[in-house]
Amino acid sequence: MWNVCPKCNHLNSDDSTRCEQCGYRLTGSALQVAPTRTLERIPTYAPPSSPPKLKRSHDRAWFGPHVPFERRRRNVMSLTIVTMVLLLSGAYAVGGLYCNTITWIVFGLLLVWVVHSRGKEKWSEAKTVTVGFLLVLPLFLVAVIPWDAWSEGFLEEQKYPMFTDWIDYQISSGEGGSWDVVVSGYVANDGTGGGEAIVEIDAYAGYPDFSTNDTWDLTNSYFHGNVLTGWIEPGGTAPIYWTCTLSYFNAYGYVTWQISDASGQ
Repeated sequence: MWNVCPKCNHLNSDDSTRCEQCGYRLTGSALQVAPTRTLERIPTYAPPSSPPKLKRSHDRAWFGPHVPFERRRRNVMSLTIVTMVLLLSGAYAVGGLYCNTITWIVFGLLLVWVVHSRGKEKWSEAKTVTVGFLLVLPLFLVAVIPWDAWSEGFLEEQKYPMFTDWIDYQISSGEGGSWDVVVSGYVANDGTGGGEAIVEIDAYAGYPDFSTNDTWDLTNSYFHGNVLTGWIEPGGTAPIYWTCTLSYFNAYGYVTWQISDASGQ
């Protein structure tokens, strides 16, 4: 038998006069254990719940519905991109467009990264489109345009000289039936870069007519000469003067000249 405290329902020994737990004074003989009481649960108010958010279906994944071969498809597409990029970058490298080659390689690595991130559902559609338009597409355009050759050609055109001649010649009779040839004038640089010009001059006395004269002197019947102008700045000029003596000069004779760039540009 137990002596039950009427205050806290603690079970005390039958000879206890006070509750061992709360100290309440116990009276009377030992009591039976009081029956347990059950409390009714009061219902609480619960607001209406919002509709659950629907999880995005995997059917909108990068490679379509979720299938066991999704990783294989992603790897196959990455391998295809890498192969195409290597072929294109190799073609540009053979053509000497090394800047375009590097751009193609960077474009391929970036595109593979986008494919893997999108294929693993790490990116949303909005982020994929943003990265594509702001980074991948401009890099593709830069890789396609041969800007390296264009820039080199542009710079080369800027420093390319353009020579024009203002040259004439005169022929006058000299002593003993000889003829003096004088080539004079100037060379102008109408280009956008400086350079040095070389003037190649040919003076030919003409075809001799042995039927009328058996004493033709063919020693001084042809002369070839070069005249260097020195460095000519854009818009500048350089004088030209050259002379020779021909043993004769007839209707078949001529004096010609040709201007070329001697500065190697």
